[in-house]
Amino acid sequence: MTAEPIYTATSAELELASAWHGGQSSMLYAVASTGALSRGTIRAGRSDAEWSHDLVLQLQHELSETLEGMEREGFTFDAGTVREWLRKLEPIAYTLERACELEADAAELEQ
Repeated sequence: MTAEPIYTATSAELELASAWHGGQSSMLYAVASTGALSRGTIRAGRSDAEWSHDLVLQLQHELSETLEGMEREGFTFDAGTVREWLRKLEPIAYTLERACELEADAAELEQ
């Protein structure tokens, strides 16, 4: 069972994820197989915000590496999709980072 999606891919992003993922341990594979980026249920004591933030950061990293590979190999036809996807993930990553900071502040106040 998975949690509500952190991000749901567009059809162009889903197609890109299917074509460019690096195998089952890849964030792009996760998106390609489910159509979304979701938390799942096992996260070793981490909060939803921490886990979600980590997943978004991993996806951003993988997309950046994919973009570099595309540009290096001359496959620029999908580069615009990657750049747009990265732009859309920025506010999500920022919001989740802020949520993690607020959780840490609240935990500090409880002590």
